[in-house]
Amino acid sequence: MNVSYVLDLPKGSSLIPGRPAKWVLDNWQLSEITTFATGFPQNVVLQTTENFDFTGGGDGGGVVQTGRAQLPHGVATLELISPT
Repeated sequence: MNVSYVLDLPKGSSLIPGRPAKWVLDNWQLSEITTFATGFPQNVVLQTTENFDFTGGGDGGGVVQTGRAQLPHGVATLELISPT
């Protein structure tokens, strides 16, 4: 379950009068996204053949998530090869 919300914070210039306080302390919002999930977290692993440099430089490669990271119920692993 995901919950997202936005809170309008009270105007801080009511506590400290003056125009600079109004510019700095007023009109603030706090936004959050909270996720409630069950189960254990899964590790993402990147495996390549030995000495294969697919980044084209000296930097190490990493994983870029481009889709949903949720498997269907009852599926423990997913193997996917993307041409892009």
